[in-house]
Amino acid sequence: ELERLRAIAARAQEDAAAASLTLDSTDEGDVGLATLRAQHENQVQRLSAHLAAKDETLKRAAAAIDHWRARWEDELRRNASIGKELRSAQLEGHKATKRREWQLQSLIA
Repeated sequence: ELERLRAIAARAQEDAAAASLTLDSTDEGDVGLATLRAQHENQVQRLSAHLAAKDETLKRAAAAIDHWRARWEDELRRNASIGKELRSAQLEGHKATKRREWQLQSLIA
């Protein structure tokens, strides 16, 4: 186990030394850094575009929710108004029925 860990450490040191040599070489280092920079910029642009698309989707969803909330509130107000009218009509019907019953009672008596 110890030998395996030493081998891994040795390979890591060799890789670090090779990377250092690559970066120390002016032409290769500049090209390597330029490539890394370009890749990073491309990744940032892709992620920014993805984030912008998600923001747009979120804005559309929020607008749709606001639209449906407004329609739902209008429907509730309309139903409340209809309920009030219905209760008023029921009350008037009840009063009219009582009046007719009273009139019939007075005619019979």
